[in-house]
Amino acid sequence: MDYDDLLKEIGLWGPWQKQTILCLLVPTIVTGAAFMTYSFTLGTPNQFRCKVPECEGHLERIDYDISHEWIQNHLPDPKDLDKFQCQMRTWTNERPFCYNYSIETPSSFQSQSQFDYCEQFVFDSTDFESTIVTEYGIICQRRHLKSILGMAMIVILGLGGYIFGYVSDTYGRKPVMFLTMFACVTFNVLSTFSTSFWMYSGLFLAGCLFLNGSYNGSFIMSVELVGKDHAAACSMAVNFPFVLGELIPVIVSYFIRDFRQMIRVAFIPLYLILSLWFVIPESPRWLLVNEKMDEFAKIIKKGAKINGAIISEETIRSTKKHHEGNESADESYLDKKQVHIWDLFRSRRLLKRIIIVLFNWSAVVLCYNGLTMNSVNLGGNAHFNIALAVLIEIPSYIFCILIVSRVGRRPTLVLTQLACALFCLASLAVPSSSPDQKWIIVLFSTFAKFATTSAFSMVILQTTELFPTSVRNTVVGACSLTSRIGAIVAPVVANLQPGHEYVPMLVFGLVSLFAGLTGIFLPETRGKLLPVTLRDAEEEDDSPSLLACFGCQPKKEPNEVQV
Repeated sequence: MDYDDLLKEIGLWGPWQKQTILCLLVPTIVTGAAFMTYSFTLGTPNQFRCKVPECEGHLERIDYDISHEWIQNHLPDPKDLDKFQCQMRTWTNERPFCYNYSIETPSSFQSQSQFDYCEQFVFDSTDFESTIVTEYGIICQRRHLKSILGMAMIVILGLGGYIFGYVSDTYGRKPVMFLTMFACVTFNVLSTFSTSFWMYSGLFLAGCLFLNGSYNGSFIMSVELVGKDHAAACSMAVNFPFVLGELIPVIVSYFIRDFRQMIRVAFIPLYLILSLWFVIPESPRWLLVNEKMDEFAKIIKKGAKINGAIISEETIRSTKKHHEGNESADESYLDKKQVHIWDLFRSRRLLKRIIIVLFNWSAVVLCYNGLTMNSVNLGGNAHFNIALAVLIEIPSYIFCILIVSRVGRRPTLVLTQLACALFCLASLAVPSSSPDQKWIIVLFSTFAKFATTSAFSMVILQTTELFPTSVRNTVVGACSLTSRIGAIVAPVVANLQPGHEYVPMLVFGLVSLFAGLTGIFLPETRGKLLPVTLRDAEEEDDSPSLLACFGCQPKKEPNEVQV
């Protein structure tokens, strides 16, 4: 008896699965909160200027107001924004005074002065009162430090996903999920005690290293816990608390504008999630594959009891015997349950699949991040705009839940990638110079983001279902690491303006188009049991049939695969 047969004995979707899935959704709140914190701790006010020591050095509180005549005379022309925000007038005769009234003519005033970069600034506090940027002056000549930190964050996120994916496959899903969750929260809280930009950067990047662990753990454990009929809905449901987590810094920072207090209020309560350690079990599939039979039997008996089912010792022994007696030392690597990620490259068919999923991961990350950065500025309150950008993801997740079990994984991935390409390329037909038609470009961009968000959900789900249990989390981590290429390229492409306004949407459209076409060569995993061995994975049909891809071919009953 294999694991899926055992699930039928204890109940495929009983109270045990439901309460465990609900608990597994909660840790992704940490990932969402940590991911969104960057936008507020390193938020840069739209308006700032140099502080004039001669006039403002004695003031405890300084307003951004630039309507005073003495401010206008000390600062450059506001039309030259970069110069206005970063430079101030200094006098050649080093005569310090506050120029309050127009005693001298502008020409004589100009002749006595020159412009130099300033070291202290005054910020508009409409959206941000205290951030790393305002506290340590990460603007003007130091603005590159924020870009460097952002690039480092992208790389560390992918690296952490791969490292803890491998550790999770080796030492267990549950301990790694809770370890990364604890470390992520702790490093974020510790960052509030930073005394310099570099100290903050080190603690922030340490938190980023652990950021993806709780999300990947929740996602994969949700898929592994339930049967094939509920895997898609459970894995998609993981995204809803992730959105909730993203909203936590948005809401807290709206009321608490100091970044240190905001992080403490947002993150310290998240330690309560660690109490779920006593409720969430280890993944039974992982225990079975790694031959930890005593713990496996204990969890299955508890699950059966909660579901009101009776499971005999003979049934559990049959499952153990089925699994333990199924592998020998001299058998092919394709039939072994314990494999390493590099074994995937020994099979041409699996090598082709991993290349396709790696490309699709990079494509969706490029398009998702790039479309966000390239979106038209809505104006108004920054907190409202960010909350709107987060909430708009919810319909895409609902869309995936409604159609993925009916249409299939491959058709949904291909269609959403092609839809993203269609909307991006269609926007090129709208004249960007026409203000009356800007709303059409915004509409196309919104639909494209909806499509690429759906594609992101699908490529994670399909990657999880394509590869064996012993390397499943490692492959997801490797894909996350490789997708950082798209994350790094996204801001470069999105900022190709002015003069190249058409390039971002052209690049996003073409990349999504090619990704969608390559998705046709992936096998359909709907209704299939999760593979345990490489042979199980290799036997999946990945014929590039358009009829099969778009659900127009009669559905065949899947062959039974051992799990």
